[in-house]
Amino acid sequence: MIPLILGGAAAWTGAITWLGGGTSMAVGGAVLGGITLGPALMVGGFQLAGKGEEALTKAREYEANVNVEIANIEAAQDFLLQVKRRTVELANLVCNLNNRAKSALEQLEAQPFNRDRDASKFQ
Repeated sequence: MIPLILGGAAAWTGAITWLGGGTSMAVGGAVLGGITLGPALMVGGFQLAGKGEEALTKAREYEANVNVEIANIEAAQDFLLQVKRRTVELANLVCNLNNRAKSALEQLEAQPFNRDRDASKFQ
């Protein structure tokens, strides 16, 4: 006898008949469905788990990059705060120097210039 290779619906019907055929064809179909469904679900589950792990790894990489950038931004904010403080200090210094210069000029202009008396103020 030459073996016959069946495919498609003929293979399905043959498998169901082999498993239970005849009047219990529904039971055979359920068994065959369960036999083929289990490995298919298992392979699908492995693929899904692999994709989930890949996505989780990418998410953790992104989180690490975001944390580095947050640290950079915080460092820049601290630096800018220091620059602001120093700018305020220098502005106060210039304002004080300006006030002292105005006062000294007003004193010099209030009376005629005397080299011996006013030279130290002028310097």
